[in-house]
Amino acid sequence: MQEARRKKSLRSALASFAIVLFLALGTAHALVELYIDDSRLGGEIAPEYGSFNFDWWPNNASNPSWINAGLFNIDLSSPRLRYLARQLTPAHLRIGGTLGDTIVYKIPNKTHVPCVEGRTCLNMTRWGEIVDFARAVGVRVAFGLNERYSKGLPGTWDPSNARDFLTYIRDNKQDDIIFGFELGNELDLQITGPVFPGGVCARDFHTLRGILNDLWPNADTRPKLIGPDCVPKEPFVTDFLVGAGSIIDVLTWHLYISAGADPELPAKLMEPKWLDRSRTEIAPWHGYRNKYAPQAQLWLGETGPAYNSGQNLTTNRFEDGFWFINQLGVGSVLEHFVQCRQVLVGGNYALLGSNTFVPNPDYWTYLMFKRVVGTRALLLKGGFPDLISYGYCARRYPATGGVALTFGNLNATKNYTVALKLPEGSKGSVVPRVEYHLSAPGGLHSSLVYLNAKRPLVLDSNGLLPELTGQSVTDPKQPIVVEPHTLVFVEFPNAQLHLCQTTK
Repeated sequence: MQEARRKKSLRSALASFAIVLFLALGTAHALVELYIDDSRLGGEIAPEYGSFNFDWWPNNASNPSWINAGLFNIDLSSPRLRYLARQLTPAHLRIGGTLGDTIVYKIPNKTHVPCVEGRTCLNMTRWGEIVDFARAVGVRVAFGLNERYSKGLPGTWDPSNARDFLTYIRDNKQDDIIFGFELGNELDLQITGPVFPGGVCARDFHTLRGILNDLWPNADTRPKLIGPDCVPKEPFVTDFLVGAGSIIDVLTWHLYISAGADPELPAKLMEPKWLDRSRTEIAPWHGYRNKYAPQAQLWLGETGPAYNSGQNLTTNRFEDGFWFINQLGVGSVLEHFVQCRQVLVGGNYALLGSNTFVPNPDYWTYLMFKRVVGTRALLLKGGFPDLISYGYCARRYPATGGVALTFGNLNATKNYTVALKLPEGSKGSVVPRVEYHLSAPGGLHSSLVYLNAKRPLVLDSNGLLPELTGQSVTDPKQPIVVEPHTLVFVEFPNAQLHLCQTTK
């Protein structure tokens, strides 16, 4: 009886609050009650769940977004780049991409096929600079090896150059920065050469597994075997997994839900049905893993809003954050342990601007996600199609069972007034809570993001981050208001949710 009165009172308070706002602002409102399913977790994610990539694209006047942004030309010694990358740790750095299957490793006193310096030759001086960057930032590398390397018949991998490279890494004690090795990049597509059948890639993975086991006999310190780095195409996926699923440590694949050249992309990124493509594409992969590679972590090893380098003024603007916050949420409840964002620098979908390393809007979204969200995803009930909403255990409040919510309001005119309902019998509280509202007063295509409508998120004169201070709420009658076209992160430090309580 008391619970019924409490619910009625809460709804009445929320309704009154919405009416006052509507009269004051002339904005439509919808009331949302979100419930946490405390019977089980939605998923477990790695501390490195939010990771990022480098790619190999060379300087090319026809694609200015990659000038000085590909791995051969990016300034890895830049203090700003290192500082901003470090703020996103813990994270993995994946090095790969289409041109990874053209790279030759130029090892001293070793023979290899001809290559072009600064374009297809990775000399060990440049590799040493990559190692220095990884150590300075505090990331471990998932490195994509060239499966198209061949001295004879095209489509037949010659592992000699890869073995020389791995031996060099081991002998020079650089394996401290290595998480694992991939082999081949999207070889189920005909981009840099003929399509490789899944069974052929599986055979090559057995060869690479043998090399790793030989060079690193101790399984505890051996780099992981990661693959197949494909797009979701059949029969490639099943053929590969039947042949090599049992020997991989990480099952990884790539996802882009649109094309950079799509003129309708700006509209699609704000459509709930279009964003649901992430869920549709991601959903089958835990089935693949459970059937063929149950021992493996599941990664989304390369992902961005649109392939072919994204779309300028769209995927490097505030609008892209709605796809981003949604896909991070989808992966977390569909058993994906890591997502690697394409890319840290380069193209029109990067977290940082090429050359300047000035944060793009998605950098701030990623940074807030990394600071607020812990390693456990929760299952939420309730909501509306155009209100993106996901729940997690809060990163900063494990001892008190803290909860974190993330929101994205796709609606251009409607406020969502949200109340979180803790499980029945909970001793926790929804206050105090801390709210972080990201908005773009200049509109969806703005590059400038504001925190809590007061502070523009820009680096200071020394290149340092601004203070990311949330708005504290202590009044239990004050609901969360997710305004039109905003991204919101909320921490509930004292939720006392048993799924989130840990002393770790």
